[in-house]
Formats: sequence, structure tokens, C-alpha cells
Amino acid sequence: MPGSRIGLLITEEDCSPETLPIPVLPSAVLALSSVTERSVLPLGDLAKGFAPGAVVNAAKRAAEYFSCDVQTTKEEDWNALLAEWTNAHALDAVVTARLPIGPVAKRLKSAARHLSVPLIEITREYDRAIWPYAERGFFRLRKKIPHILEEINLA
Repeated sequence: MPGSRIGLLITEEDCSPETLPIPVLPSAVLALSSVTERSVLPLGDLAKGFAPGAVVNAAKRAAEYFSCDVQTTKEEDWNALLAEWTNAHALDAVVTARLPIGPVAKRLKSAARHLSVPLIEITREYDRAIWPYAERGFFRLRKKIPHILEEINLA
């Protein structure tokens, strides 16, 4: 992890920041609560409200867990926002939960290209164990659950 000033980024893709294995306490935490479009069709009202609500909830838990203020924003322009945030807090790196694919990953990686610091995606141990089997539905994964639990020492 480069430097000691780490910024933690919370997105709608992962609202469990307190479970990320971050080696140092974050110097700043930013929760992005704007809704990322997922379809060419308009999002329904429930979907529009769910993601921002989950991010706000995660921000509250992060503030308590990391004992720090958390900036929550609905800003749509992540490029400018992230650049300003990293500069304002003199961050050496930005960390977030790993975003393997999807519209939020695409949006965040696009914004990260404009940063002067690295974006580091952290993969939890259980994600690393499960993702190789998480394709084509639940049934293939279900058969591997006993093996996965053994692998991460939960069996």
C-alpha cells in the first residue's frame, strides 16, 4: 500500500466497508450515492432508491467503525469529484472493494484514470474463493460451497 494517507471509497457495488482488510485506517472516506444506470431501460423507483439508501447506510457504519467523518455525495461527475477529493485530503492512494465487472466498475475505472494516485481494489478472502465458481447461476456454486468453506476456514 503506497504511503500512509489512504482514502476509502464506498460504492453501491459493495456496502460492507467495515469488512475490507485495509492495512491502515483511512484518512478520508467517500461514499458515492449517485445511482449508476444499469440498463437502456429506465430504472424503477425502488431500484433508484435502494442503491443510494444502501450507500448511506454503509457510510454511517463506516463512520462508526473507522471513527471518522464520511463524506456522502450524490455527485454524478465522478471524474472531477474523485480528483478534488484525493487532492483535498492529500491522499497517497484510494482503496475500494474489488469491482470485477459491470457499470459501476466501468464508471469508477474511468474516473480513476484521471487521478494522480492509484486506485487499489481489495478482494476479500471469501470473494477470492467464491468468484471462480460464480458463473452461470447458483447451482454450480452451490455444489462448491463445502469446498469453499473449507478453503476459507469456516468448515
